[in-house]
Amino acid sequence: ERAQNKLDQPQTYVAAKKQKPNWVNTAIVIFIAGILVLSLALSTLQNSGAMMRGANAIKSDNYTVSGTMVSYFFNSQYSAFLQTYGTVASYLGLDTSKPLKDQPCNMLEDGTWFDYFMNSTSSYVQELLNCCEYAKANGIALDDEDKADIDEAIEAMSEAAFENNYTTARYIAAMYGSGVKEKDIRAAMELTLLANKGAVAANDKFKAALTEESIVAYYDEHPEQFLSADYLVKEFEATLATIDEDDYADTAAYDAAVAEAEAAYEAEKAELLAKAKAYETATGHQEFLEKLSADITAEYDGYYDDDASLTEAEREAKEKTQIATAMEAATVEGYAYQNPEDEKSDELAKWLFAADRKVGDTYVIEDEDEEKGTYAVYAYCVTATVSREEYTTVDMAYAMFPASEGASSTAAAALKDKLVAANVTTAEAFEEAMKDQSTSGAATMENLLKDNFGYEAVDEYLYAEGRKAGDCEVINCGTEYIAVVLYLGEGDVAWHAAAQNGALNEQMTAWYEEIATTYTVSVNEKTLNKIVR
Repeated sequence: ERAQNKLDQPQTYVAAKKQKPNWVNTAIVIFIAGILVLSLALSTLQNSGAMMRGANAIKSDNYTVSGTMVSYFFNSQYSAFLQTYGTVASYLGLDTSKPLKDQPCNMLEDGTWFDYFMNSTSSYVQELLNCCEYAKANGIALDDEDKADIDEAIEAMSEAAFENNYTTARYIAAMYGSGVKEKDIRAAMELTLLANKGAVAANDKFKAALTEESIVAYYDEHPEQFLSADYLVKEFEATLATIDEDDYADTAAYDAAVAEAEAAYEAEKAELLAKAKAYETATGHQEFLEKLSADITAEYDGYYDDDASLTEAEREAKEKTQIATAMEAATVEGYAYQNPEDEKSDELAKWLFAADRKVGDTYVIEDEDEEKGTYAVYAYCVTATVSREEYTTVDMAYAMFPASEGASSTAAAALKDKLVAANVTTAEAFEEAMKDQSTSGAATMENLLKDNFGYEAVDEYLYAEGRKAGDCEVINCGTEYIAVVLYLGEGDVAWHAAAQNGALNEQMTAWYEEIATTYTVSVNEKTLNKIVR
């Protein structure tokens, strides 16, 4: 399992480093337990990989990716997809037992699943080579630490092969395609890390050059990313009954039934509109909330009385759950800003974000689809007018251990004790303490926004009142990981940190587009199409 964890995240299974840009493909080497060795009816020459290795698949001025290297990248993309969507892959139309080239992909207008994964792989490798060219042009090269990272990932591959009763060569062939060898994977890793260093250098350059004016300008140009409002809403719905002409002996009877259904529909619409209008009379959001709570509670009172399989206590518990769910759905927080003066903004936004809007204001909106015969009416009440997030973000560091590994709890506790004993309170001290420390991933993070780490328990710990630099805890992150979380201090104000990230991402996007035109990358489609999966 130790080898498995190193293979899942080889770039982070080393001494902690500062967080890398999100574009970087972290799945350098991916292992899927139980994968079968492919029985490929290829010639000896093809099995050796000599033909594909000698074929230039994708190349730039100074770097070449061979067919076998593309096979490695391609199969890594495929394996990463299965790790993410494996349980629902069949619902997406992917049959893992059949060749990808034989399966139309419903995620493409016209193409197979092979096309889907190869398009992604080709785009990724082209971007990789552009970043490598940038790195070379700016004197950036791999250092001894980078090479040690690659050595460790290769070692982990051999360990994974041994643990699953494979030779390393057979394991590589099974995972990444017939003919792919260790030297192909090493070459691919070298390009990946070099590209990463180039991208990080560009990111650091742009970040250092960011000015307050550019951050505020980004904020002003993208209000929808930073401004929002909150409200309560009660929804009422009606549907026109469907009348089947075949159920009636003559036209007159059918017409009478249609007229009766339409009359009932109109009466129900009027009744629901009156109920929604009743909410408009609420004097403040508290009164609106009390009426909302009372109505939802009444709607679910006795909801499960006819279910004889439930005890009275179970029925009451299920009713309470339904009420809580409905109340949660009726409480909307963070409705993204739309310019109320823009004709493209929806009716709710034009009302909610009006300059004179205040807490407690109410409004009713009707929405009818005559073609479908559906009607809905909504009663709204403002609970918070337009605002931005003013809370203070946090700086933190973390180390992850696989929850599936028995020794992880002990290792995590030992690391926590080590960090506390050393009074680690800075990113630099954390990185120093993490040297030679084996984990499934470790990094420092500045200006971490709420809900951005991915695990609620970590957020709750970091944002707990009274938190101080050096606070450290072991936190269970679901069934996947055990995290050692270190609080390093307060960060920037949330909206400002988000605006800085946005401005930086905008510059990085422009940079990717620029280097794509600065450097020339050619693709040999014929070689790409020879890859087998």
